[in-house]
Amino acid sequence: MAVVIKYHIHSELPYQEYMQSVHGKALFEKGLLHYAAVCTDCHGVHDIKGVGEPHLMAREPQTCGRCHELIYGEYKESIHGREALAGNLDSPLCVDCHGEHGIISPEDKGSPVYAKNIPDTCSTCHSRPEIMKKYGLSEDKIATFIDSLHGIAVGFGYKAAANCSSCHGVHDIRPASEPSSKVNPANLHQTCGQASCHPDMPEKIARSKIHIGAEQKKPLALFYVQRVLLILVAVLLAATVIWFVPGFYKKTRLFKKK
Repeated sequence: MAVVIKYHIHSELPYQEYMQSVHGKALFEKGLLHYAAVCTDCHGVHDIKGVGEPHLMAREPQTCGRCHELIYGEYKESIHGREALAGNLDSPLCVDCHGEHGIISPEDKGSPVYAKNIPDTCSTCHSRPEIMKKYGLSEDKIATFIDSLHGIAVGFGYKAAANCSSCHGVHDIRPASEPSSKVNPANLHQTCGQASCHPDMPEKIARSKIHIGAEQKKPLALFYVQRVLLILVAVLLAATVIWFVPGFYKKTRLFKKK
């Protein structure tokens, strides 16, 4: 700890964080000696550099790509990867989304890439006015998503609800202007029509605007669909409470009598 304080190392407990990570557990709990990433795999051996130095090995996507080859292949072709590998320091790297020493499974609720947390993770860049203005992107994408039906469902912790990566991709995110982008107008029908989302969705509905700000007028049909669905959600929640509370109370009384 003295060394950490003396040299202003940004992570106070790197070893403890690593032990709880997927890499640490793979090594110490599962015994995957030849597969789990250890300190030297990311930081190097005799060529270790300090934080802030150019081409810091532990932050280079290529470093992660030595193990995660397929994912790195997707990332380097994405808009984030192309910009990062070209030297753009604004572009997110693997560690910006997944973390560094404490990387945990996407299925873990504490992970920044757990379904419910993805909008917050994306917002670290996409809610920053200076970054959005610099690249000519809208500043309200996160806010309008949170106010949408998808965003509300994600906020309630419904894992099946669409989040940012459901539509834009995960490691293969591309601008909507590119033909291979999941949110290119020509591909929206297929993206929205995924088996886990809206199979057989009419193409016209799939092309409806998603990120609608307060200053924009919503199509009348979309307005009524949203209201009906919100009412249905409220009715289902109320019915669940009405069904659950009496049963729970009854079971509690029976338990106390025993």
